Amino acid sequence: MKAATHAIVVAVVFCALSGMQTAEAQVIYRYIAELSGNNVVPATPSPGQGTMDSYFDSGGPCAEYYNESLNVYFVYSNLEGTPTGCYIHRGASGSNGDRLYTVFPEWFPPGAITKITINLKDCPDFENFMTYVIIETDRYPTGEIRGQIYPSATPVEPSTWGMIKATYE
Repeated sequence: MKAATHAIVVAVVFCALSGMQTAEAQVIYRYIAELSGNNVVPATPSPGQGTMDSYFDSGGPCAEYYNESLNVYFVYSNLEGTPTGCYIHRGASGSNGDRLYTVFPEWFPPGAITKITINLKDCPDFENFMTYVIIETDRYPTGEIRGQIYPSATPVEPSTWGMIKATYE
């Protein structure tokens, strides 16, 4: 009986120590938006749609890593006009707000990647669904498609994080 108890204790200690040597999953904070004409205020009849996916270099949340570059990746399709710029504004869903950041100042291709630096004072807006991204076109100069930016914490293994970053570089 003593030998069995001793074996169980050794097994538990071994498992605990083994777990400490294994890399734990990391949480990656991404900021995402799904763009459509229905989200523009007022809405546009554009069949266009798009997606913005972004993250800070370290993968951490805005309030901790605002001084790092925010890596921004855009995909869009079916726009009726030619893109003339892409911007991040402060504002709740269903309302317009002030322009905060220029993501692309002119035409940019689908799949475009850029980096911008976020100010610490704007982090609460990014964390609380109070920012949106809008693509302006020659046909819709005040915005053809728009999407509310929302945070998404994604747990990934450390090796996976390297692969995710590589797709944006």
